Amino acid sequence: RFLLRTAHMIRVSQVLMRRSGTLSQRVPGRGWRQIAPSSILPSTSTLHVELFDSLHRALVRAALPAEWETRTSSNYVPYVKWTALGLVAGRVQAVLATQAALFAVGVGAGALPMAAAIQWVLKDGIGHAAGVVYATAINTRFDADAKRFRFHSTMAHTLADFISVTMPFAPQHFLLLASTSSAVSSIAGVAQSAARARVMAAFAKTGNLADCTRAGQTQAKLTSIAGTGIGPSGSNVS
Repeated sequence: RFLLRTAHMIRVSQVLMRRSGTLSQRVPGRGWRQIAPSSILPSTSTLHVELFDSLHRALVRAALPAEWETRTSSNYVPYVKWTALGLVAGRVQAVLATQAALFAVGVGAGALPMAAAIQWVLKDGIGHAAGVVYATAINTRFDADAKRFRFHSTMAHTLADFISVTMPFAPQHFLLLASTSSAVSSIAGVAQSAARARVMAAFAKTGNLADCTRAGQTQAKLTSIAGTGIGPSGSNVS
């Protein structure tokens, strides 16, 4: 049975095979006859190019507004590129800052005590309160100079992460440092959200503000994923 199966497989391979990039069929008494020229058969490199193109189109569809070439301003793509770079760097900072904060509160030393948990909740509450006060104080001025507040939010995020990174050097002042970091981070989040809405409105040329905002959120999530992946590597180095 094995010999019969082997002979059958050999005959099948001889009847139909791809020779030198050409699909050919063996006709008894007439030799090989070409069925399909190599020009219409997809090569391995062609398949790779098609796969890359498909992934590229899917990424563009997810991360950019529909018909972005004609429905957004000319400076939209440079804005996206620099914003993506900043968000990736910010996410890496956040991973390192979170690690430092957890180390300072005592996670690395064993079980999380109740006092540390209370301090963690308190610093979040102080941060939310600071965000409310800041948003109320600025009020409508976000519309007057959105770019300036967008830049301030980036600097504030960096400052908040820097404070968190320094906490292991002064764990006895955890509540003070963590609350300050949380407050600055909350203020930065408010400024970023408010300014981003005004910036997106400037990019939307044909009333597609919602689509531009949706694309911006997708860009933020993608860069967050990238930064989260890079962050642990930096953590191991440090």
